[in-house]
Amino acid sequence: TLVSPNALKLLLPSSKAKTLEKQTISISITKDIQFYINEKPIAESAIEQELKLLISNEQEPAIILHTDKSVAIEHVVKVMDIAYRNKYKIVLATKPN
Repeated sequence: TLVSPNALKLLLPSSKAKTLEKQTISISITKDIQFYINEKPIAESAIEQELKLLISNEQEPAIILHTDKSVAIEHVVKVMDIAYRNKYKIVLATKPN
């Protein structure tokens, strides 16, 4: 599960330096085994190359894997293997109980 940020309202000091935002990439697998990266349809065989293009300039990219609960685990593992092979951080999105 993903952790929600603090709900405290703080008056933060200002700075001219820009903070770098981490890019989050969403990969989805539908129940009919269709793959999407950031809601764009993609062939399973093209996932690794597309991730390399999207992540090439990122310091610490994060991938969130959304999958229908009926999807066979082999499809989930293929995507996770791509992430591990390329040393990308990946988390599996879940719905809270």
